[in-house]
Amino acid sequence: VTDLYMRVGCPLQAFVAELKKIGGISCEKISDILKTLRPDLSICPATILNIIDGIAKNLEPEREKIKQQIRKSKYNHADETTMRKDGENGYTWLFCNPNHTLYEYDPTRARAVAQRVLGENYDGILVRDGYTAYDIYKQQRSWAHILREAKWLSQENQEAQLQSKHLLEIYQQ
Repeated sequence: VTDLYMRVGCPLQAFVAELKKIGGISCEKISDILKTLRPDLSICPATILNIIDGIAKNLEPEREKIKQQIRKSKYNHADETTMRKDGENGYTWLFCNPNHTLYEYDPTRARAVAQRVLGENYDGILVRDGYTAYDIYKQQRSWAHILREAKWLSQENQEAQLQSKHLLEIYQQ
């Protein structure tokens, strides 16, 4: 891999990382794409994996700094969503505030992921949806979820229509 880096450098690494990120393209497919684009380069799937692992390893100290800033923040937004990775279902977790964003992939949707990122002693407030993995932290419901639920309740209950309207006015202010 070192010889490859010397010959094609950062642009190839960035291209490989972008292909992997775009849609979770497999290392085998990336290798095929590169062979089509650059027949002069012989890059096997293992080399693609080494490039991606090298990028991740080089970025780990910066990622750790971001994680520490997330842990120190007075508040963070938190959410998780499904994501297929290498043909397997898993979850991408998001923790962010106005200055920092951290993504965490995990095959599970377990509370342990939030604890691994935030630490067990996180004392800030999480702005989040209703998912119970975050229940061990101080929390605030996100506006998107508050407004969506108020609208849903107002369809079932006439008294809730006024409250839903009032919440929307507060949000707009």
